[in-house]
Amino acid sequence: MYSSQKTILDIYVNYLLLKLGIGKGSVPGSHRLQRAAPVGAQKEENPMLRSFTRTLAAVLAALAIAGLQPAWAETSPLDINTATAAQLVGLKGVGPAKAQAIIEHRDKNGQFKSVDDLKLVQGIGDKMLEQLRPQVTVQDGASTAAAPHP
Repeated sequence: MYSSQKTILDIYVNYLLLKLGIGKGSVPGSHRLQRAAPVGAQKEENPMLRSFTRTLAAVLAALAIAGLQPAWAETSPLDINTATAAQLVGLKGVGPAKAQAIIEHRDKNGQFKSVDDLKLVQGIGDKMLEQLRPQVTVQDGASTAAAPHP
């Protein structure tokens, strides 16, 4: 997670904590968000509210971290014979034009027999193929795993 995104997330979580009356957050400068209590007033701590707030903060943080993961960071390779343009664009190094070229080649010439057949697509050379190799696979009966490096 980038430091600016972490800071924004921390400020947002601290803001929610302050809004719910839990108190100061852990982000430097967040004390400025603290509302001043009337003189002589004592703040009652609600343990159930504190537990809920901490759980909510943890869930928000987990969702933010999960949302920052790029699509190409998935562990399972993408089958280029069944992939949509949107799925192909999610691969590292593939933009809309290359995704469209892959689909057009597949539609015109039939399914890819191996990952190496991607070199037949206009705009994909050796370097791009090596970048795509761990991200893609061809699942057509005989070949069910990611193509090994030759």
